[in-house]
Amino acid sequence: MLFAIIALSSCALPKRVAVDPQGEFATIKLEPSNSEMKLLSKRDPASIDRVTKNPSAYNPAVLYALSDALFRSGRKDDAAYWYYLGQLRARSDANKALDFSARQAVGVLNQRYGSQINRYTFKDTARLRLTVSKVILSDQSIPRDYDARWIALHGIDAFDSDKVDFAPRNQWKTINDTTRRQYERDFNSAMRYLQK
Repeated sequence: MLFAIIALSSCALPKRVAVDPQGEFATIKLEPSNSEMKLLSKRDPASIDRVTKNPSAYNPAVLYALSDALFRSGRKDDAAYWYYLGQLRARSDANKALDFSARQAVGVLNQRYGSQINRYTFKDTARLRLTVSKVILSDQSIPRDYDARWIALHGIDAFDSDKVDFAPRNQWKTINDTTRRQYERDFNSAMRYLQK
């Protein structure tokens, strides 16, 4: 489900393990995303400004971190928008990963950043519907200039393989479109469930 973070909130976060990427994994471009993640954790105003003005340059993990920085700065509606956009894009990238273990990164990000956002947004479902509608439109119009393979570094293959097992680039647009439609369906199902 789109908001599975609610069910995951009682789960422990996985242990962080540093990986020295080998082979194709070493070619995955993580900058400027990694640098901005560090700055956003400190609520750096210049970083917030850079990411909000050029979101296409950063992988979805940065959008999650941006949402946290904005939320802690009191900009909760802006935080919700960036959180859900990050979630949708992370899910699209996860759907491109053929190492299915890499897909767990979405759940980890949802768990790390989602509980405060979800508690806030579910208090006003009319506003939440508007936010998710805006997210879906934005996802169609904001380019993806980051390396979608970032998510592959979160899978088992990153430990013991030299090859990134990922959908071919010519399938990415279709995967993005399909994921967006599924995201919208999941969201509408969740809203119907809440109304009962």
